[in-house]
Amino acid sequence: VSVSVLSGPATILGNVVTLTGVGTVTLAANQAGNSDYTAASQVTTSFGIAQASQDINAFSIPAQTYGNVPFSVTPPAGGGSGNPVTLSILSGPATISNNVITITGTGNVTVAANQAGNSNYTAASQVTTSFAIAQESQSIAPFTTIPAQKRTKKSDLYTIVPPTATSGLPVSVSVLSGPATINGDVLTLTAKGVVTLAANQAGNTNYLAAPQQTISFPVNLKSQSIKISAIINSGQIAYTPKALHIASASSELPVVLAVTSGPAIVSGEKLFLDGVGTVTITANQPGNSIYYEAPEITVTFTVNPAKQTIKPIVISSSVKFTSTPLKVAIPKTSSGLPASFSIVSGPATVSGNEITLNGTGEVVLEASQGGDSDYLPVSEMVSFKVH
Repeated sequence: VSVSVLSGPATILGNVVTLTGVGTVTLAANQAGNSDYTAASQVTTSFGIAQASQDINAFSIPAQTYGNVPFSVTPPAGGGSGNPVTLSILSGPATISNNVITITGTGNVTVAANQAGNSNYTAASQVTTSFAIAQESQSIAPFTTIPAQKRTKKSDLYTIVPPTATSGLPVSVSVLSGPATINGDVLTLTAKGVVTLAANQAGNTNYLAAPQQTISFPVNLKSQSIKISAIINSGQIAYTPKALHIASASSELPVVLAVTSGPAIVSGEKLFLDGVGTVTITANQPGNSIYYEAPEITVTFTVNPAKQTIKPIVISSSVKFTSTPLKVAIPKTSSGLPASFSIVSGPATVSGNEITLNGTGEVVLEASQGGDSDYLPVSEMVSFKVH
């Protein structure tokens, strides 16, 4: 009996049938007969050929970090259909194009591998793999150098340049320690000391927090000096009963005076001369939260007797002879010391403020004040005719 393929996607060689496709195959069995037998009636049988299944190999992708450059993935081997295995992003923060994965965030990404079927093979079952994308680390650039600062009365402000983060995220700057406050990028210096600033970037879903960056700088006080009045620096001064403002500080802070020796007293910033002689004083300014203490000034000077003036004598230039004494007001002095009259020449005598005329002629009258330890002598003369 010989068997042959009557129809369908198959071939036969001997008793071995080779399937060549999908469909229905009909086999025919024949016996040709001989001299004793007639040929046998053909016998047929049919069977169906179904599509074959195909599988995709397992595959894996290593863990990634946000910020990594796009990377290529080799698709796993597929089944016998010969169709290409295609990759796609099933879920997670990534995209894929031409087997190149681009990371778009952090989290877990699931990649699917698929292979289509054909007339002989069914589509392969989808194979998936997952990988994690971790947060990327970031760093903060060093601060721009901040030089030593000096407090000033007019302005205690300093504008900083915040450092930048490699992530491009905003960096916040705070005062970690020291005499300063910050508002935005503007520092307000509040006292002498060392200020330490901290720069931080807290990160987000894609970036880890950056290591803190710090910078320190000193805040110094301003120097100041004391200036002594020129009349004191000259080394000598005339006695005066008035208060003297002799010292001032460049800081405009009050100067503290002290008398080391000599005829003077102080009250606050005022110096009062208390007599004639040699005076030594010290001038100090202790400073404050803005200014250093001023260098002490010591000055020695001489207090000399002061000049005094006397008002003019009020008397007529011509008087008639009389036996009644003339009363003339004794003029006052600028020192307040009492003056007295005397007759320099002429027919007259004086007692107190009464002038007794002794005849006719020209009289020279003098008003004088002889001075004391604080004031120099002073005199004033006037002449009048007696007729």
